Amino acid sequence: MNADRLPAVLRGVRAGIAERRLVTDPFEAVATSVYRNLVAGHGHAFAMSMMMALVALSSESDKATTSRVVLTYRD
Repeated sequence: MNADRLPAVLRGVRAGIAERRLVTDPFEAVATSVYRNLVAGHGHAFAMSMMMALVALSSESDKATTSRVVLTYRD
């Protein structure tokens, strides 16, 4: 996955879950999982830069969610 494809992938996922009741947006959970794996393998500094680069072309809401994940993550 790269920054130019992520917005389209998120739109597709969100369009699909919009058709289902009781299904919530998985972005925060996925971002947390990805961040956890990056931290485990490379440390916080690298993980933070990779996560922010990944969402660089995404919506402001997704950027804010990613920032919250990064800033509140506890290992």
